[in-house]
Formats: sequence, structure tokens, C-alpha cells
Amino acid sequence: MATTKVIPGVLDLNQASSSTGLKMPSSNAAYSGPTVGEGMMRNEVGQTSNGSASCMQHFNGTDWKNYENFVQCTTSTCGYPPAASSNALALYQMESDGGVSNSVPDTCGTYDGTAVSITYSAGKFGNAAVFNGLQNSSASYINISSSTTSTTSSVSLWFNTTVKDSNEGNILDAGGSSSSNTGFSIIREATTGYLGVYFTDGTTGQIQSFTGATDITDGAWHNVVLSMAADNTFVFYLDGSSHLSGTRTRFTSGDTQNLSINRFGTNAGSVGASSYGGKIDQVRIYDSALDLTQVGLLNTEIAC
Repeated sequence: MATTKVIPGVLDLNQASSSTGLKMPSSNAAYSGPTVGEGMMRNEVGQTSNGSASCMQHFNGTDWKNYENFVQCTTSTCGYPPAASSNALALYQMESDGGVSNSVPDTCGTYDGTAVSITYSAGKFGNAAVFNGLQNSSASYINISSSTTSTTSSVSLWFNTTVKDSNEGNILDAGGSSSSNTGFSIIREATTGYLGVYFTDGTTGQIQSFTGATDITDGAWHNVVLSMAADNTFVFYLDGSSHLSGTRTRFTSGDTQNLSINRFGTNAGSVGASSYGGKIDQVRIYDSALDLTQVGLLNTEIAC
């Protein structure tokens, strides 16, 4: 059994030769250290806390208890939420251009976006991309390769806006803004400020429009998730709860449109058409549908 000793005013339970601090026994959940007694402390290396490769615990006479229960951060985690897919196809944290002018880094894949007239300011998590909302060729937007949207089944993002006018605001588009394309579009409706989603099949020329009845132009951060299942049903979530649901137009050839944030896709419409004005943060793209539990986890992400 180790002998307790005092060196330069420091209590050393493990007979450490350094006087830089108190050294705790280290172990894991199986614990193979000295006989356990009430009030004993240890450095539990079998679990991690935010910013640390271990977690401090104390023994209460019956069980080991964490001094504080840390929740692992998630906003930079590619495989989040669990079981959504092996990894997200893409994650755009919207922190900055990553040191490359006009680039919007994909921190989970290889689908970096190209930004036009984008600035960055305080967001939901760190920074967010700011869109000027202009309805002309000076409108800000982000364009992303069509390689992502061809296999997209779900998208998640955070937005914040106070703009409500006679112009429709296209928050995210993958071809759904034009009846001649195959795709989907998430929009802020004109005048009402309601949140909606469009679907097109690219052959019939018919646009399906689903619009909620919640004004989202309140200057608060909102999470929106569009989940599209293989049977062509979809659920559109707002702030962790079901907002709209139904059966979407059947895609006949898959979505081949570029993914555009804040405007019609490059193959559908013009720059500045239906521009959204406000902030967008934490855009995630998945190749699988998400369920209510997973959507709830996205709505309660922990900042890294």
C-alpha cells in the first residue's frame, strides 16, 4: 500500500517525485487499483469528457460518480446523429472560408462549396454565413457540386432571419425551384414568412408545394430538417418537431442539380431570383432518411 507523504506542501497519494500538483490513481471501469474506500478519488481513463481524455470521479461508498457529467460536443462530428449513416455526406460549419478565398469547406467530405458575396458573423455555433438577400445579380449565395444532391436523402440546417416581404426566399435549393428539373427546395414563403418545401419530378412540369403556418422571420435561430424516405414519403421538421409531411413527387432519374444555398440552383433560374436574406449555419447532408429521434438530436447539438 502506498505511503502518503507531503512534498513542498503537496499531498501525493502515489509518491510522485514532482511537486506540480496532486496525482490521482488512474484506472478504468474495471478498476484494479488500491482498495476502494468512501471519499477516494480517481482519474477514470475509460471515458472521456469534453476537452479531456479522462474523467475525474469520486467513490461515494457504493459507486464511482463523476464530479461533473460532461456531454461530448457534436457540431464537428461527421457521424452525427448516431445511426443516421456511417457519416454525413457533407458538413458545412460556416465558420469562415477556411483560408481559401470564396471557399466554403466541407469538413466531412470533398464537396467544398463556392461562395459569392458571403460574409460571416456570430451564428448558432461559432460563426454563420450571412446572406444579403438582394434580388439582383449582387445577391450572395453558395454553390455546391451536384455530386452531393444525386444521393441526398436528408438535409439539416440552422437559419435566422427577420426578412418577410413580397419576395420568396430560397433557403436551400436542389432543383425544386423549377418544374423542368428533378429536385427539392426549402423556402421562406413571400409575405407570410411561412416555411415550405417544393418537389419536382422533372418530367410532368408539376411543382408540389407544401407550406406550413409558422412565421419563422422572428430573428431567432431555427433548425429545419427535410427527410426523404425511399418510398417517396417525406417529413419536414422545424425545431425538432414534425412541421409538414406527405408523399413527394416521384423522382424519375435522381436529382442532378447543383445544391445552392440562398438562390435557385445554377441549372434552374438566375442569380438573385428568390434570394433569402439572413444567416445560415451548420448545414448537414445525408444519404439516408432521418427519424424523429435523430432530428431531436440535431435540434440539441452541442457546440465544440
